[in-house]
Amino acid sequence: MNLPIQKRLRIAFWALAILLGASQAWVSRFDLVNDTVSYLDMGDFFFHGHPAALINGIWSPLYAFLLGATLAISKPSLHDEYPVIHLLLFFIFLFAVACFDFFIQQLPFLRRISHLENSLSPSDWPWLTVAYTIFLWSSLGLIGTYETNPDMLVAALFYLSCGLLLRIACTHATWKTYLALGVVLGLSYLTKGVMFPLSLILLATAWLAAKQNSRRVLISVAAFFVISVPFIAALSLQKGHLTTGESGKYNYAVHVNGIPRHHWQGGSSSAGLPIHPTREIFSSPDTFEFKTPLPGTYPAWYDPTFWYEGVTPHFHPRQQLRAIFRNLHFEFLTVFYALNGIFFSTLLIVVYEAKSKLRVLENLFRSWFLLVPSAIGIALYAFVHYETRYVGPFFAVLGVCLFACIFWADDFPTRRLFSGIAALQVLVFLGLFAVPAIAGVRHTWTSDAGSYQDIAEGAKKLGLRPGDQIASLNFSNLGTVMWARLARLQIIAEVYYWPGGHEGSPQSFWGSDPATQEKVLQRLAQTGAKAVVSSDIPSGSEASHWSRIGNTGYYLRWLNSEAVASEKSVSDSNGPK
Repeated sequence: MNLPIQKRLRIAFWALAILLGASQAWVSRFDLVNDTVSYLDMGDFFFHGHPAALINGIWSPLYAFLLGATLAISKPSLHDEYPVIHLLLFFIFLFAVACFDFFIQQLPFLRRISHLENSLSPSDWPWLTVAYTIFLWSSLGLIGTYETNPDMLVAALFYLSCGLLLRIACTHATWKTYLALGVVLGLSYLTKGVMFPLSLILLATAWLAAKQNSRRVLISVAAFFVISVPFIAALSLQKGHLTTGESGKYNYAVHVNGIPRHHWQGGSSSAGLPIHPTREIFSSPDTFEFKTPLPGTYPAWYDPTFWYEGVTPHFHPRQQLRAIFRNLHFEFLTVFYALNGIFFSTLLIVVYEAKSKLRVLENLFRSWFLLVPSAIGIALYAFVHYETRYVGPFFAVLGVCLFACIFWADDFPTRRLFSGIAALQVLVFLGLFAVPAIAGVRHTWTSDAGSYQDIAEGAKKLGLRPGDQIASLNFSNLGTVMWARLARLQIIAEVYYWPGGHEGSPQSFWGSDPATQEKVLQRLAQTGAKAVVSSDIPSGSEASHWSRIGNTGYYLRWLNSEAVASEKSVSDSNGPK
């Protein structure tokens, strides 16, 4: 049985997506992004009888719920926990593929010839190839299944929203379509706070695109607010003022106003004063304690907006322009160098070669309801802070729509040119992403200090037990928090030092004199921490008091006599160190 070329293409790209998505997830299965630890803690608390744990000023609840449900059902071991999370991310990626596929099936509405035509023809294979290549570049190059934050889920829901918008715009939508749009937008907001204003824009877009059926958008609005209002109410009660999320305030103060990203202690009258900051217990090297009142593996990052309550972001024209220019520069580079520059250059070629540029403009005007929300999504991040994973779906929808509007313009000079461009893009993608991804499956990603699983296991063998509190001589988000999560430890204090001098305190613990080191250790012991850990090799006369954690790059020192006795007991039972 001969399948139509469109179906064969879809099957081929689905197979390629599964292969590459699985490769990325497999290679990174023992790794984790530090932010994900907070989501994991929230999910754990929720499924252990604390529903309020999902109410957080910066980390949204839906992803935390999915992580918590996954771990509650699978009950993985220490070594399997992170692979299980990557398996969940792989399934979310497959959901994103399905959502994009749904979006693609609706896109032929952009054809000029008829508002009723909504099907793909055999001659569409070059455009389909370009569309799926752009999607795979965006999903695997800008986000990735190794990314354990919720950005892939945001992308999937955005593609689904765009597909529903297309059905609404072509007047083929039933009341169920409008209901689905409201539900999807509500879930998008519960996945990431920035989707609240963007969802309002998408609802307004749906109202304008629906034309004579605009009243039905009230169904979408009602569904959106039924899902979002309970979370808004709970978060507003927690924060003491009406809010849809505090991440925007925090990010603006940090990335535009330039206040410290961690352990803000005040010092700038224009930025306000923290009401309950982390507590500085030593200066030079900067050392902080944050044992109470927040829970979690790393309370300082469990809800950053709690420690920054009192911050007052302020608009300063020079700071804002500097942020916009910086972020727009990075966004331009993302597009310019996409697929080694092939994406941008081929787009310019087809624009130049299109004879009927008026028809192209007409198609662009007809697709405004997709282009405008995507452009606004990119602009929102340009105003504050940009990372490629944030804007992947917006770039994908823009790119696909631009090529579609050109390809479907009448009198395009030659389909051979577009066929060549499609072949070039997919070949470059295969060379840049597919071949390295497949070839690299034998090389598992681990930190320079060793796998987080080995460090956690080694810490348990030295005598640390679930629930124990520890301190760190480095900024914990650089690695300590990921293995502490597996060992079920809690980091309650740290020396805020970034190895390599990238950020934070210019002075490390090991760069201090012996007297200062002793004072820092005394302050850390006073916090109640059972032990202190370091990712730097101990040096000096006190180096003998440190034990290497297994064969990893981490070292541990006990901070009280009871812990030392426990260590001796464990050491005696395990033989000499």
